[in-house]
Amino acid sequence: MDVLIGNGAAGGSIRILLNNCPGTMQASGVFKCSSPPTFVDGGYLISNLNAVGSVTDGFGTNVSGATPTFAYADVDGDGLKIFVVGAPNCCTNANRRLRLFKGCAGGTGCTSGLENVASQSMSFVGAATDVFIADFSLDGKPDLIVATDNWQYNSGNGGATYYWQNNGTSTPFSATPTALTTHTATNVDYDLGFLFDYDNDPYHSPDMMIADGNDASEVLRPRRSSEARSMSAAATSHPARSICRASARPRA
Repeated sequence: MDVLIGNGAAGGSIRILLNNCPGTMQASGVFKCSSPPTFVDGGYLISNLNAVGSVTDGFGTNVSGATPTFAYADVDGDGLKIFVVGAPNCCTNANRRLRLFKGCAGGTGCTSGLENVASQSMSFVGAATDVFIADFSLDGKPDLIVATDNWQYNSGNGGATYYWQNNGTSTPFSATPTALTTHTATNVDYDLGFLFDYDNDPYHSPDMMIADGNDASEVLRPRRSSEARSMSAAATSHPARSICRASARPRA
């Protein structure tokens, strides 16, 4: 498994670290490392995310909140991964706030397996801190969820999460997103999150944990609506997800 890292260098970029793991293929078909892996710099997956002609727009090394946040996944089953990217400080142009670069196999307009110009943009209120791609709706097509920051571009709109269900077309996230959470006195700011199977449900549906770096008292956990029906806590219903808040304090 290789690693992608968001970086402010080169006008906002994603750097590839290639796993160099010496070892042998086992009889079971599993490759086993014979020593701890090392990672080799594989160059940029994409760079100059800030470029709008000659105008910089939200990415870079000298601006707070300018490090890219992104997801990289195959959303249509063609074997080519798409790249969805934003940044807390992006962008003065709302149409650039979240962009989708399609995967490509080479040729004109293709660099490092991605198209040079984004073929789709998704606008929403706020600025992106987390970008998640997974089959949240369990219909076989990966969907998109974005969480927002409160303190960078378009401040005062943090604590929101937006959900795009994959429509199966060449612009998979073109529908108007559904707001799973909105900016309130409780939902102020989302900074860091990850996907995992929290409840080990029979379908192994992806759950999501998001934390606020400015407030350690609370985290957000969207969960399957089937689970929500079995719980007495109030929840915000959605065809794909419901919302549950939990204390971030460690259990006794």
